[in-house]
Amino acid sequence: MRLIPLEELHRHDIRIPLIWAMALHPVNQVYRQPSGGRKFNILMLLEEGRFCLEFQGKTLEIEPGTMVYLPEGGEETYRGMSDNIFYRWIGFRMLDANNEVVRCAEEPLILNNAMDETIIGLCRKLPEAFLTDFLSAYSLLYQLLSLLSRRHGENVWNSMQNRVMPAIQYLEKNYYREILSADLAQMCNLSETHFRRLFKECTGVSPMSYRNQLRIRLACHLLQDGQCSITEIADQLGFENINYFSRVFKEIKGVSPTKWRRED
Repeated sequence: MRLIPLEELHRHDIRIPLIWAMALHPVNQVYRQPSGGRKFNILMLLEEGRFCLEFQGKTLEIEPGTMVYLPEGGEETYRGMSDNIFYRWIGFRMLDANNEVVRCAEEPLILNNAMDETIIGLCRKLPEAFLTDFLSAYSLLYQLLSLLSRRHGENVWNSMQNRVMPAIQYLEKNYYREILSADLAQMCNLSETHFRRLFKECTGVSPMSYRNQLRIRLACHLLQDGQCSITEIADQLGFENINYFSRVFKEIKGVSPTKWRRED
């Protein structure tokens, strides 16, 4: 089984060979998945009532208006928390270009931050389309997954940026100071390993490379201004010596500071 995070799903060649869609008023207050896990993914939009999902020792309370994604292979237990429960239920199997089964998470995902009227409208249309027009139902599901993938991706990106933003802001104001990745991670309340991964996902480079890019960007302005020598510029920007400054400058700009100043 292949894991493709929901925020990346719209970038992949995905085929949906099976689909089910229903509007349900469950009778049983408790339901447990059979041993071995569910054989399809689920998108569920709770319209009325409340219930909870129990999985791997965790509990999610689902309130009206909530959309949840349940991955294929899950073994959740459903427990009703009110008498009148009504939800839209969309089951589907996904395959990649190599016909490998795909799921978008390893545990249930709450997707409220990705929802809007268009997504809710697609969820409400699917059960009726499933009963009357299979082609329309498949088309609606592809649209729904594409929108959810993009909206969820925006939220994941914003969340990652927010988590590393204290480090980014510190570097932009203190690019001339020496600092360790561990100190930046502490500012963001993250482990150093997790911080470095998130930082690179957000900026495309490591924290120290980001700092060097800031310093070289300013170095270009100072070289262009012509008021300071290369040694003075290296010192102002916090480089320990001119040789290190020249090496970093050439790595980023492709030429030495002297040549860049001469050719500018």
